[in-house]
Amino acid sequence: MSYEHLSAEERGKIEAWLYDGISQTEIAKRLNRHRSTIFRELKRNSPKRINNSLASLPYRATSANNVAMLRKKNCGTVTNRDEMVSRANSECCEGCKGMSQ
Repeated sequence: MSYEHLSAEERGKIEAWLYDGISQTEIAKRLNRHRSTIFRELKRNSPKRINNSLASLPYRATSANNVAMLRKKNCGTVTNRDEMVSRANSECCEGCKGMSQ
């Protein structure tokens, strides 16, 4: 089995097979992927429950692909630049104070 990101086509197959009641392990075999890849895909890219609702929300390939692409686009970016700059400045100043004593 090879390692590469799931494609939009594979996500579409996952959605269809889940709708048909195919198990996650069987889906992994059909896609020639490790079963943990499918479990992780469903955990990361399925809609989240609201207020601990017992209602199960279905996996949607289009939404999952959008979430995955957004996550990939934002990979490595700083989400709160102001906080990072403030923390870096305070750590730097603390280091300077220690050197002057």
